[in-house]
Amino acid sequence: MEYQKNECKRQPSFVKTVGFNPNASAISTSDKKITGLVLLEQTADGEIKKYQHPSWQMGGWMGPVQLDPNGNCFVGPVPVINILNNPPQNKILFIK
Repeated sequence: MEYQKNECKRQPSFVKTVGFNPNASAISTSDKKITGLVLLEQTADGEIKKYQHPSWQMGGWMGPVQLDPNGNCFVGPVPVINILNNPPQNKILFIK
Protein backbone atom coordinates (compact mmCIF):
# COMPACT_ATOMS: atom_id res chain seq x y z
CA MET A 1 0.00 0.00 0.00
CA GLU A 2 1.50 3.31 -1.03
CA TYR A 3 0.35 6.77 -0.07
CA GLN A 4 0.78 9.93 -2.10
CA LYS A 5 2.50 12.74 -0.28
CA ASN A 6 1.25 16.28 -0.67
CA GLU A 7 3.67 18.89 0.67
CA CYS A 8 0.97 21.52 1.37
CA LYS A 9 -0.92 19.20 3.72
CA ARG A 10 0.20 18.00 7.12
CA GLN A 11 -0.85 14.87 9.00
CA PRO A 12 -3.08 15.73 11.99
CA SER A 13 -1.44 15.61 15.41
CA PHE A 14 -3.91 12.94 16.58
CA VAL A 15 -2.09 10.41 14.36
CA LYS A 16 0.90 10.41 16.74
CA THR A 17 -1.31 10.85 19.81
CA VAL A 18 -2.99 7.47 19.20
CA GLY A 19 0.38 5.80 18.59
CA PHE A 20 0.35 5.57 14.79
CA ASN A 21 3.32 6.27 12.53
CA PRO A 22 2.50 9.34 10.38
CA ASN A 23 4.69 8.01 7.56
CA ALA A 24 2.81 4.70 7.35
CA SER A 25 -0.76 5.80 8.05
CA ALA A 26 -3.72 7.26 6.20
CA ILE A 27 -7.16 8.61 7.01
CA SER A 28 -10.01 6.89 5.22
CA THR A 29 -13.76 7.22 4.79
CA SER A 30 -14.04 4.51 2.14
CA ASP A 31 -14.07 1.34 4.25
CA LYS A 32 -17.28 -0.45 3.26
CA LYS A 33 -17.74 -2.04 6.70
CA ILE A 34 -16.80 0.90 8.96
CA THR A 35 -18.98 4.01 8.96
CA GLY A 36 -17.34 7.36 9.48
CA LEU A 37 -13.66 8.17 9.55
CA VAL A 38 -10.97 5.58 10.31
CA LEU A 39 -7.21 5.85 10.74
CA LEU A 40 -5.21 3.07 9.07
CA GLU A 41 -1.57 2.08 9.42
CA GLN A 42 0.34 -0.57 7.54
CA THR A 43 2.69 -2.22 10.02
CA ALA A 44 6.14 -3.60 9.20
CA ASP A 45 4.74 -7.12 8.84
CA GLY A 46 2.11 -5.93 6.34
CA GLU A 47 -0.86 -5.98 8.69
CA ILE A 48 -3.36 -3.09 8.64
CA LYS A 49 -3.95 -1.53 12.06
CA LYS A 50 -7.19 0.47 12.48
CA TYR A 51 -8.26 3.16 14.93
CA GLN A 52 -11.59 4.96 15.17
CA HIS A 53 -12.58 7.39 17.89
CA PRO A 54 -16.28 6.82 18.81
CA SER A 55 -17.22 10.34 17.66
CA TRP A 56 -15.90 9.65 14.15
CA GLN A 57 -18.83 7.39 13.31
CA MET A 58 -21.62 9.65 14.62
CA GLY A 59 -22.24 11.25 11.21
CA GLY A 60 -22.61 7.94 9.38
CA TRP A 61 -20.93 7.46 5.99
CA MET A 62 -18.48 10.25 5.20
CA GLY A 63 -17.24 11.92 2.04
CA PRO A 64 -13.67 12.81 1.06
CA VAL A 65 -11.25 14.00 3.73
CA GLN A 66 -9.65 17.43 3.46
CA LEU A 67 -6.45 18.27 5.36
CA ASP A 68 -5.06 21.77 5.71
CA PRO A 69 -1.46 22.97 6.24
CA ASN A 70 -2.04 23.06 10.02
CA GLY A 71 -3.03 19.39 10.20
CA ASN A 72 -6.73 20.04 10.68
CA CYS A 73 -9.01 17.38 9.21
CA PHE A 74 -12.42 18.18 7.69
CA VAL A 75 -15.04 15.67 6.53
CA GLY A 76 -18.80 15.73 5.97
CA PRO A 77 -21.57 13.12 5.89
CA VAL A 78 -22.55 11.61 2.53
CA PRO A 79 -25.12 8.79 2.13
CA VAL A 80 -22.82 6.65 -0.03
CA ILE A 81 -24.04 3.19 0.97
CA ASN A 82 -27.56 3.97 2.18
CA ILE A 83 -29.41 6.61 4.17
CA LEU A 84 -30.04 4.37 7.20
CA ASN A 85 -26.72 5.28 8.86
CA ASN A 86 -26.75 8.94 7.85
CA PRO A 87 -28.86 11.01 10.18
CA PRO A 88 -30.05 14.21 8.48
CA GLN A 89 -27.56 16.94 9.25
CA ASN A 90 -25.73 19.83 7.70
CA LYS A 91 -22.52 19.68 9.72
CA ILE A 92 -18.87 19.30 8.84
CA LEU A 93 -16.82 17.16 11.23
CA PHE A 94 -13.67 18.98 12.33
CA ILE A 95 -10.93 16.90 13.93
CA LYS A 96 -7.85 18.62 15.29
